[in-house]
Amino acid sequence: MEISTSQNILSIVTDKKAVRFDASGLDIDGLKIDMPGEYEKSGVLLQTRLIDGHLVHELQVERKIVGYVPAEILAPSDALIAFFDDLDVLLISGSKSDIQIFEALEARVVVPYGEFRDGFLQSVGQASLDAVDKYKSKEADFNGETTVFVKIA
Repeated sequence: MEISTSQNILSIVTDKKAVRFDASGLDIDGLKIDMPGEYEKSGVLLQTRLIDGHLVHELQVERKIVGYVPAEILAPSDALIAFFDDLDVLLISGSKSDIQIFEALEARVVVPYGEFRDGFLQSVGQASLDAVDKYKSKEADFNGETTVFVKIA
């Protein structure tokens, strides 16, 4: 699984299949997801729920569970925590208010996105983290007790 960003579009690419997140929603290989439900496209399993008035997404990609929390969700609710039971990767807006969501969900890999990601990373003690053009997951990132933070350029 490879995670990158370009022109405010966050992408996950696996085996030449692409999942894209942008301001208008989620797209899996041309299938636009804009309603709650369960979907399967190109080997990607997806559950989308309406929580606190906003769509949140949980994907299964390469046997890993990826959660996407939109910037509009500012605090962890019981419904959000219950939906994201056991995350491997958390894609989260980089605002400082998202620290509560990050702490509640306890993902193994955290990828903050958006214009405020540096403030988020500073708040969690990762201010010196170097930006990478893309992040390619490694099995070692999902083992152990420490959270891996990724800063995508």
